[in-house]
Amino acid sequence: MLAFATAAMIGAACSSSSSLPPSASCDSGPVMATGVNVVSAAGEDVDSTCAAVSHEFAWKAGAAGSACSDPLDCAPVCCVCPGRAAHALATWCDQGLCAAPADVCCMVLGTTLKACAG
Repeated sequence: MLAFATAAMIGAACSSSSSLPPSASCDSGPVMATGVNVVSAAGEDVDSTCAAVSHEFAWKAGAAGSACSDPLDCAPVCCVCPGRAAHALATWCDQGLCAAPADVCCMVLGTTLKACAG
C-alpha cells in the first residue's frame, strides 16, 4: 500500500502519465537567474531523460505562471547543460512565478549550476 501511495505521489509531482520528467529546450538565448534560492536543479550524465535525478528533490507540480515562494513549488523540466553531455532537472521561481519550461532551459544555459558541473 505504501509503495502504491509513493508511486502515485511521484507521478503527480511530475504531472505526467509517463515516468520520465518533461523536457524542453531554450527558444531564445541564455539568461542568468538572479536572486537567492530561486533555482532548484539536479544534474545527471546518464542519459537525456533526467529520470536518474527525478527523485532528488520533492518538486511540486506548479505550472508556468503559477505563484511560487520556493523553486520546489514549480514542476521540474529536463534541460541540456551548457557545454557538456549532461542534463539538469530544474525549476526556476522567477520573481514569484514559476518560469515556463523554455525559460527554465535558457536559465540553465545562462547560470552556473552545480547540477551541471559534473
